[in-house]
Amino acid sequence: RSSDLNKSWAVNAGVVHTPGRNEVLCILDVDILADRDFVARNAERFSSPGVGGHLPYRKMNILDDPTTAWAIRERTQRRGAEADADHVRAFQLRRPPGFCQWVRTAIFHRIGGMNELYEGWGYEDTDFVYRYDTAAPFLNHDDWMVHMRHPPAPLRKDEDGEPVNARIPAGTWRPTEPIGQLDRYAEAEQ
Repeated sequence: RSSDLNKSWAVNAGVVHTPGRNEVLCILDVDILADRDFVARNAERFSSPGVGGHLPYRKMNILDDPTTAWAIRERTQRRGAEADADHVRAFQLRRPPGFCQWVRTAIFHRIGGMNELYEGWGYEDTDFVYRYDTAAPFLNHDDWMVHMRHPPAPLRKDEDGEPVNARIPAGTWRPTEPIGQLDRYAEAEQ
């Protein structure tokens, strides 16, 4: 159920419980259609001195339904390198903090990962980017990136009708327990 989603906890659990030593993380929303060279290009950006993290875009292109279907066919069936900007109908968001963040793992842990108080979706990526940006140089690049259209997920609201995450003070996450604990919701399931 989407009402049970906690993206922040899921990201933290993935980071904490991934085996091996990983110096760099990509926190990528599942509705982003990346181009063929996405991973190599963005991992390479960490070879420049002083890069703490980055957003690979300044503008996010939000696709409509027909363009989403076309872009998926272009990338998967026709094996195109990217969803070509000349063939896309999109709404552009300028400088959104969400969708995709590339960060150094050590800094991710230093700031306590993503704020696990956020429920469902909404504001969690903004909080994370703001906290991360105070801890390390955070750059923006101009990659062409697309967000695929999908039915909207319900936005959880509190008893006053406000989004549940709107009242969490931004930038205040200081975990007192280890992040990403796999048993965090064990009692709620019983």
